[in-house]
Parts: sequence; C-alpha cells; structure tokens
Amino acid sequence: MKKINQLFSKKFKMPRLFRDDLIAMEEIIKDELKPREYKLETKEYEYENVELIPKDTKDTTALTIRTYLPNITIYLSGSNAEIRTYDKPDLATLGVITKISNMIEKRERLVLFWFIRIFDHVITSLFLFVIINGLILYGSIRSKTELSIIAIIVIFLYSLITGYNYHIRFYRFSVVSFVPRNEKQNFIQKHRDQIILSTMFTTFGAILGGIVTYIFSYLQNK
Repeated sequence: MKKINQLFSKKFKMPRLFRDDLIAMEEIIKDELKPREYKLETKEYEYENVELIPKDTKDTTALTIRTYLPNITIYLSGSNAEIRTYDKPDLATLGVITKISNMIEKRERLVLFWFIRIFDHVITSLFLFVIINGLILYGSIRSKTELSIIAIIVIFLYSLITGYNYHIRFYRFSVVSFVPRNEKQNFIQKHRDQIILSTMFTTFGAILGGIVTYIFSYLQNK
C-alpha cells in the first residue's frame, strides 16, 4: 500500500507584487524552511535568488517560485495565482505557506478582481436591454439610420470593453515588478488597468444612458 500525496493549494485574487515582496518571501523560505533547492523562473530565465534579477527587467505576468524538500510552488501567471504543494505540509511548512499567503493577499487588486467578476453580467445585461428595446423600436420608427448608427456604436463599445476585460482577466491576472515598490511608477501607472476599465465602463454607461433616454422619449412622444 502506498500513500497518495494530497495537493494543498490556495488561490489569490489578481496580485501585483514588487521586488520587496519577492525578497521578503525569499527570506522567509530560506530562513525558516531551508529547502534543498530554491529558484525563481520567468519565461526566459531561471534565478537562484531575487538579487540576481536585474532591476530594469520588465514587469512580468509569468513568474514561478519553486522549492524542493519541502516542495512548494508559488505560481503567478497571466491567468492564475496560487501557492501549492503536492506534499502534506508539516507545521513548519504550513506556517511558511500561511505567512507567504498573507503577504500575497495584501497585494491583491481586489477592486479590479471583483469589478471584472461582475462586469460581464452587468454589461451583458445592459447590452441585451438596449438591443431588445432597439429591435422593438426598429419595427415602428420611420428613420432607421440614426438607430443603426447607435447600434453600431453600442456594439463597438461593448466589443472593446469586453475585449479589454478578457485581456486583463486572462493575460494580466498576476503582475510582478522587479523594482522596489517605492521606486515604481506613479499612481496612474500603478493603477492603469483599473483606470482604463473604469473610464471605458463610465463612457459606455453614459452612452447607454443617452440611448435609453432616447428610446423612452421616443415611445412617450409616439
């Protein structure tokens, strides 16, 4: 009889990490676990410690931190973020996993995460509402040119916002910067994704509000 190792896994909500975070996690792992092997992997390179990674390295959405004996993997990708091990952790390992998890959770982009989660449902419902009302109105309105232009604009904006939402959700879920947090870009650069999505959503909402007003105004004066 052979015991099957059980996967221990904890997922995170769109974290953005900096060099400070990587160094802090590395110190905890090496000081408290003293693994036989430790490495960081990007798409192109493998490093034995954070200090070997040049500070001018571009931000990445693909970083994996691995330790062997004990075996822990911190997986940060464009579509996922989690810490996991295929070994049932002992108390020391579990303590380190908990500390690292708490550090990563502090760097989660929760506003962006939940915005994207509810975005699809809200924007799709609004889109269908406009399309359905537009189709109802289309059968009775004499001049269809204006309504057709409005429909094209709505479909274009919907496709643009949905496409950017998809890009963030599956290609920028995790973001890692190799410079210290206090040396990183200004507020606008740090929160670029949130700002762009909020701006696009506000624009779509404003145009949508105008279209809804137009539809009800037309129906009242019909």
